[in-house]
Amino acid sequence: PLLAVFSGARINELAGLKLTEVYQSSGVWVMRIPMERAKNKDSVREIPVHSTLKSLGFLEYVESVRTTAPASAR
Repeated sequence: PLLAVFSGARINELAGLKLTEVYQSSGVWVMRIPMERAKNKDSVREIPVHSTLKSLGFLEYVESVRTTAPASAR
């Protein structure tokens, strides 16, 4: 729920978020919503990771999952 509150994304867009879809783009951490989970083609986007999510440890959590799970993990 915190991801939805601080990103504005729909729950179904975030539920299938893959590790490869959280990355830095031009120095900004983003979550990518691809076409297969977007409501329509205009919903495909990169959403900046909110500073509150960063302070709560979201990026550290993503990194810890990356070290233990395959790259295709959600």
